Amino acid sequence: MYIEVSNRLGSGCRVAQAIIIVLLSFVVTNASAISWNISGFIRQEVGYRISASDNENNRMGSAFNNRITPHFTHSAWADGSNALAATETFINDDGVAGFFQQGAVAALGRTPLPNERGIRTVTAGAHTLSPVNCRFGRNNAVGVSSGGLDGTGAFVGVLCPNGGGSNFVPGVDPAIAGANASGFSMQGAALNEEPLFNLFNTRAELHVEARINDYLAAFVKFRAFADATSKFTDGRVGNLFENPYWGSNSTVTELATKRAVLDMPAAYLNFNRGPLWVRVGNQTIAWGEAYFFRVMDVVNGLDLRRHMVLSPGGEEYQDQRIASPTLRVTYNFDNGFELDTYASMFSPTILPPRDSPYNLIAHGTTLDERDEFDDAKNAINFGARLSMPLTDQLTVTAMYSNRRNPDGVFRFAEAPASSGGVANTFCAGAANDTNNFLTRFPGGQLTPGGPVFAAGPLQGAVAA
Repeated sequence: MYIEVSNRLGSGCRVAQAIIIVLLSFVVTNASAISWNISGFIRQEVGYRISASDNENNRMGSAFNNRITPHFTHSAWADGSNALAATETFINDDGVAGFFQQGAVAALGRTPLPNERGIRTVTAGAHTLSPVNCRFGRNNAVGVSSGGLDGTGAFVGVLCPNGGGSNFVPGVDPAIAGANASGFSMQGAALNEEPLFNLFNTRAELHVEARINDYLAAFVKFRAFADATSKFTDGRVGNLFENPYWGSNSTVTELATKRAVLDMPAAYLNFNRGPLWVRVGNQTIAWGEAYFFRVMDVVNGLDLRRHMVLSPGGEEYQDQRIASPTLRVTYNFDNGFELDTYASMFSPTILPPRDSPYNLIAHGTTLDERDEFDDAKNAINFGARLSMPLTDQLTVTAMYSNRRNPDGVFRFAEAPASSGGVANTFCAGAANDTNNFLTRFPGGQLTPGGPVFAAGPLQGAVAA
């Protein structure tokens, strides 16, 4: 699975550009009569690491980096009974069996039903040809001509069908005594790294406020943020800011690189006359002021790329809320009631990137958000909040919001057969350990539309 990125500007970007152009043209036209207030700051944000525990979701902190894990389904494990146990074959929604089960399922003489369960044609050890797992830190030991799963070419070699067999040689953990010290990889241990800083960033902000008349004002905020944590570690640090939402950017008003981001989290016009207050432009809406909890604060998603939780108390979620083009209208009634309404363009929550200090997703996971985001990116969220002061000590607030959930829902899915016109080669991929393993046996590489392999290592599996 992977994400296809389009370089074309979506309608969301065009809306944001139109708002900015209108704001700038209006301000420039009336510049001589405007009261200006310009401020800003540059700040260094440092978070020193005080815990001895690394983030195990990252490659440099994975608990499996130095482990050579035995295959419980290999015939050499214990008494071999695991290898002989019959396993249930996976059948997908189209009634197609998993790759290595296709040959055995075809021998049944009938087509499986979609999602059929209970077909047991293959033993657990049928394709377990190595007594140990040759994965280290989610990097496969693969054929010498392959760049490996991460494409760096740093961890290559042959697979290990007869034990060690790869350049990840089984060894003994020098920090442990006794039998438990075995199954240790010095090469895998070299992936471990303990970074000094969780946060070492430079932030610069510029705030421009323009009072046009008694009823109308404009505000623009520019923010630049650069990360330097990668300068203090030799471990792998991922792409910290780019996301395939709007081009390679995460929001409609930012320009992002792997280590820095420049954005415009606020660019709006305010109109205030009598009981009516209107704000239009790129903005955030904060409903509720409870510390750490977002009970009614449901309008905007959160940008968690810069920091995860426990930001400076005075800022709370102010820095994390993701601004989007929004129309907000508030009206105050004579009895003190206040009605606050909004309509805004959808913008998703941005999770901490992989291989970053606050990463929540395992390093080897691939997120495919393309279809769901393309479906939601032009959606309009809307809602209203009614505040009702009943007494001097009691105010009741009710709200309604109709929105796409910015946080999303995660589920496992089958890899697509093709994406953007490019075929997924599955086991035939150059970086796939199955493909490299097959080159060690008669019959050559596994290729789409290739031969039916003879019974033996592949148990009669059919190329797909």
